[in-house]
Amino acid sequence: MFLFGLKTATCDCHSEKKLGFANGRSFSKITHVAKLPLELPESSGLIYSKKDGMLISNNDSGNKSELISFRPNGDLVNIQSFETLKNIDWEDLTQDDQGNVYIGDFGNNRQMRKDLKIYKIGQSAVDTINFRYADQLNFPPDQLNFDCEAIFWYQNR
Repeated sequence: MFLFGLKTATCDCHSEKKLGFANGRSFSKITHVAKLPLELPESSGLIYSKKDGMLISNNDSGNKSELISFRPNGDLVNIQSFETLKNIDWEDLTQDDQGNVYIGDFGNNRQMRKDLKIYKIGQSAVDTINFRYADQLNFPPDQLNFDCEAIFWYQNR
């Protein structure tokens, strides 16, 4: 593990150049556009709402069960609370073409969770999609391969 960390820290990305990829550091520029609202001390997921041009985010594990909407300049617009949902480890958000928001409550750093969920937030209802890793038989498993940190919507799925 130490050698992998050392290799990663000292990598100059020459192998990517040989494959025709440019070093991203040479042309990337980070620009500060806004501060996140104070209600987002631990923003974990972020989506852009095409419907109203707002950004929607959630806080990570242990925080309130809510979605926070704000303008691209950082101005808070709305906090949508979900009293019946528990934020065990909300990791990410996505949105489908109909405007439904999906919250991934599937953070599983210790590989011990048996209650992984994706919440589907619709216009008038909240649905829960429960799931598990079919090949995780032990809690914790012998190999730590059962943590999810992201979710996305692609081609109607």
